[in-house]
Amino acid sequence: MRSNKKKVNDALRSAGTEHARERTANVIRKLRAAMATIDSEMASNDGIYPHNFGRLTQVEVCRRAEVAKITLYSPAHIKTTRTEVRDWISSHQIKNKLAARNASVKRDVFWKEEHAKVASQICLYEQQLIEKDIQIKMLREEINVLKRKSPLRKEDNVSNLKE
Repeated sequence: MRSNKKKVNDALRSAGTEHARERTANVIRKLRAAMATIDSEMASNDGIYPHNFGRLTQVEVCRRAEVAKITLYSPAHIKTTRTEVRDWISSHQIKNKLAARNASVKRDVFWKEEHAKVASQICLYEQQLIEKDIQIKMLREEINVLKRKSPLRKEDNVSNLKE
């Protein structure tokens, strides 16, 4: 009986260890994916992090990875993953706060201009729609006038079409 209990405990212990390894690997995968995403965002924004007012911190990386910031301080991550994230952040420091602010302003101006373009295009389409509605109304009236002036009756038109 005692040996069965030991086997069960050993099985539970190994299953728990395996689950912990998977969880750790999952956290590392999420953090690395977030760092890769941040790299690509910074590359497309002149080396400036486009979120959080240009500040890139461990907390920000954890937020982007959807990992609790305290996770980096756990025994499984404090000497490995946390060091990797810290080194990565130190190699990606922003140029300065003014550059980050200017980049933010440039993005704001760009999107305001894009919004204005879309709004003017919508106004143009609305005007074209009104013109087309007027044209359709005029053509329908013309069709009605032609139908009234036609010497052929409706039944004759139908029989002509069938032949």
